[in-house]
Amino acid sequence: MSDNDIIVIAHATRRQGLVNQLESRLADARIPFSLEAITDPIPNVAAGNLEYNIRGWRKTIAKYHHFKKIVMVDAWDMLFVGSKAGLIEVIPEDGVLVGTERGSWPDPYLEPLIDHTTRTGVPWHCCNWGSFAGTPDSFTNWFIEIEQHPWYMPKLIAQQWANILLAHHGMSGPLRLLDYQTRLCYSTQQDKGELQFADTDHGYRPYNTITCEFPQFIHFNHVDPSGFLMLEFAVKCQQGVPQ
Repeated sequence: MSDNDIIVIAHATRRQGLVNQLESRLADARIPFSLEAITDPIPNVAAGNLEYNIRGWRKTIAKYHHFKKIVMVDAWDMLFVGSKAGLIEVIPEDGVLVGTERGSWPDPYLEPLIDHTTRTGVPWHCCNWGSFAGTPDSFTNWFIEIEQHPWYMPKLIAQQWANILLAHHGMSGPLRLLDYQTRLCYSTQQDKGELQFADTDHGYRPYNTITCEFPQFIHFNHVDPSGFLMLEFAVKCQQGVPQ
């Protein structure tokens, strides 16, 4: 593996929450990490909107275009629990893998519709705008695909737009690669005990007992108290990061 195989990027106004632990675990796995400063005023009471996200991400992708694969994650409530080889394997060569969660935020009424249109057979079929993975060219094409989509609504909260799209069109267009198996990231939002810890050759690792996958990241959505309990348990059980 070379130094430019992969980079993980997060955007934040300041360092807080889990960002230092995220950076440390990625460093242990020899994965470059960059925390990009958010300086432009954020619309929608810090939730941002689709147009705002794409404008900022375009700059980031251009800055790190020399990396073969890029992962973008939330900064404050993410923990890396995988390996460099495992993370690279998860990232598609074509298209952008989009994170998921249980439940449709901010429009919970869409969840039954999304369940019907996506037909994944698992609970993690709603969009979570907190984890994405692809090549630089895939991200560049993905931005264009979103902006040219007939349902493009630039002023909506990005995750809201994505879930509306899923409810009406399922896994298609810019959302055709949905991480419903939680190979990239497991969101603890509304977790019902499906995330357990399995003993592996590299020590205990978080394990999705429904999809039988070992997520590379855990997203501890801070609105869910169980997320903090899982974080505490994960930190105690994790015995280093496999290379």
